[in-house]
Amino acid sequence: MALSPKILYDKDKKLVQDALIKFYTERPNYYGFCDTRDEEYKLYADFISLYADKGKHLDFGTGTFRIAKELSKHNFEQVVGLDFFSEEDKSKLNSELKEIENASIVNYKESNKIPFDDNFFNSISSLCVFEHLVYPEKTLVEMDRVLKKDGFLIIDCPNWSGPNPAITGISYNLKGKRFWRYNNIFDSFFAIFRSFYWYFLNLLSEKGKFIMIYPRMKDNEIDFEFSDDDVVHLCQPISIIKFMKNMNYKLIYCNSKTGRTAYSKLFNKLFPMLATSNQIVLQKQ
Repeated sequence: MALSPKILYDKDKKLVQDALIKFYTERPNYYGFCDTRDEEYKLYADFISLYADKGKHLDFGTGTFRIAKELSKHNFEQVVGLDFFSEEDKSKLNSELKEIENASIVNYKESNKIPFDDNFFNSISSLCVFEHLVYPEKTLVEMDRVLKKDGFLIIDCPNWSGPNPAITGISYNLKGKRFWRYNNIFDSFFAIFRSFYWYFLNLLSEKGKFIMIYPRMKDNEIDFEFSDDDVVHLCQPISIIKFMKNMNYKLIYCNSKTGRTAYSKLFNKLFPMLATSNQIVLQKQ
């Protein structure tokens, strides 16, 4: 019996990326443009403003006009929301922002290529995006290209590589339910041990090791049923931090105060590199 989730190897990355781009561009009604996350977007914008609150700001993988709208309240000269959109969606989202002079939505037409000049932005952020990147290293290099010296890179994403999703998976499996990609007790139980393997793999790696998996697919297309069935990058925080340190970035903050519940706050403070979710702030030197 094959373990789930399955590791994604280089030979299939192009196929998976094409499937994800098609899925995000078509953007079914049950995915994205969520009306119930306004408070989360506000907390996200508030967190970004702790480190960056002026100049030109890029929100990478913005998904909805609401993020750009929240960020526009924090004294940025310019806020750009970048994502895959149909022309109809882009027009709709920009119409929602027409009364806000410092915010706009831009289409991410060419994968792994941010459509702006070198050293253009003073800061870059992303919310719940890095888990969907087939080539996170290419995205980070592009972010570095368009970010000015001393600029901040702020990444907010779940940590699917840690032990907590697997522990949650066990409780779901005991009720006969699937949690994320953990289909059964065996998948969930083994994943607890595998999370520590991924942790030490990155801890001992010189440049960091991005852990990639197959999203849930059928007939070479995304088979989306539950939240984050489209995850492809497990976002082990050490991998991102080490990769950027090798590009001359300084770590400013990582996970020690992240969390919504008392359990997650305590766990993340004690074990930030195994955190329930990631908030990583890096500064370009």
